[in-house]
Amino acid sequence: MSNNKQASLKEKMHAVFVAHPMFEDILGEISFHINEYEPEGRASPPCVPVVGPTGVGKSTLFAKLQSLYPRVPSARKVVLPDGSEYVCDYVPLVCITIPEKISIKDIAGAVLKELGDPRWNRGSTAERTERIDRFLKYCETRALVFDESQRVLDRTGVITSQDFIDWIKERHGIGRAAYFFFGLPRTTDLFSQDSQIDRRWLSELEMLPYSWGKDDDKDLSSRDNFKGLLLAIAKHSPVPFDPKLNCEDDDTAKRFFYASRGTAGDLKETLLETAMMILTRRIRSSQTAPLVVDMELLSAAYKKASQRRIRTEGLFNPFSANWDGRLPPPIQDDGYAIAKARQRRRRQRRSDRRREVDAAL
Repeated sequence: MSNNKQASLKEKMHAVFVAHPMFEDILGEISFHINEYEPEGRASPPCVPVVGPTGVGKSTLFAKLQSLYPRVPSARKVVLPDGSEYVCDYVPLVCITIPEKISIKDIAGAVLKELGDPRWNRGSTAERTERIDRFLKYCETRALVFDESQRVLDRTGVITSQDFIDWIKERHGIGRAAYFFFGLPRTTDLFSQDSQIDRRWLSELEMLPYSWGKDDDKDLSSRDNFKGLLLAIAKHSPVPFDPKLNCEDDDTAKRFFYASRGTAGDLKETLLETAMMILTRRIRSSQTAPLVVDMELLSAAYKKASQRRIRTEGLFNPFSANWDGRLPPPIQDDGYAIAKARQRRRRQRRSDRRREVDAAL
């Protein structure tokens, strides 16, 4: 095998895409709202939160939407109030990732850049905002999608950027575009703290990990769907799976379920892409290394990819000989604070929190 092929194993595995039922359902729901865009309508355009833990496919969905609604250069001719014509792109979808440090001015600039404004990095916050309202109409933008929306809240669930929320509410009230906020489960706390936001939003679309269930459960469709995902990935894998790995068998599939905790992201990107990386290094050091995904390779990949979680959460290696068939613990919400801490934090006045910060400094 050439070095080019060896180097591409991880990328080839990363490129494997399997559209599973939950993904297709939520994609269809979002597409429905986008396609219902009415530029001259009077009814309030929809606002929909899309929430789920890390690894369930939110980022993949985000990228899929971008590919389904591409910009069309110079497709719009707008007659301005003075009678002149302005030519701009048709931009049906604007996709923005909310940064760690939220700045309305910077986010406004990012939106303008997506809309094709050549002066996207010029002007004050107010000037950029005014141009956004115009460009959204000029470009006939149907929806804005914000990823990493949980960054609007701290880990105790308290809004950290009320100005940004107010800015979003104003844009939504003025324009005709739908709004989608992708984020971790704590994103829904945003709506419980702001009644105006709460009234604007439809019920959240929840992206959940697969569940294994109990063997005597009447409905094991989630387990079957996970096995279907695993079989599809094995079929399209750039390296064949060992025939001894029968992915339809519950014992084998449960090992993959434990390793991934039922998420497509951990299954493909964390486990199998790490396996491809290990296999590439083995092939480069020894031409006799077997080109196959087997239990030994998966055991090494899980150990390498999950070292921190094995240490901090007491996880077991499901591909080792002494695995006992247990189910994985629930997915932790990325360090989300316990309920009492959240309630205590919310009761604090802003001045009290400011004093805490000053004291810490």
